[in-house]
Amino acid sequence: MRYLVQELGKRVELYGIRSTASRALRDAVTETFEIPEEDQQLVECFQYTVADFNRIALNHDNPFATYQSLVTRVSRNSGLPKERIEMAVTEMVNRGYITRKKHRVAYDKPMINVLIPEWDELIAAGLQIIALIRRKDS
Repeated sequence: MRYLVQELGKRVELYGIRSTASRALRDAVTETFEIPEEDQQLVECFQYTVADFNRIALNHDNPFATYQSLVTRVSRNSGLPKERIEMAVTEMVNRGYITRKKHRVAYDKPMINVLIPEWDELIAAGLQIIALIRRKDS
């Protein structure tokens, strides 16, 4: 691709499903067109994940989960394979529906990486039916 673009001056367009082409390939072409993968199973994984955060939020003011605990619970509760949930959670992080942060669980414990739901982003994405359970007057 670099040879075609840089040496021959050709215009090279890449069409593909989001997150399937390597960064090196995307950087080498003139323009990239990503086709979003919005299949029903991905949306279903999003909904199960938001429902899990809602369950946590019922007992805690600041819901969070570790990546592994979230994936394990959602997979177990939904009956979907862990690999599919992992892909959905990663996509939710990429879209800004979930944020990765460092969090100290206890004063004398080291900080851990956690995932925190971004309620406003979830609602804006159309997951409000589930996300509204947690929404207070914030």
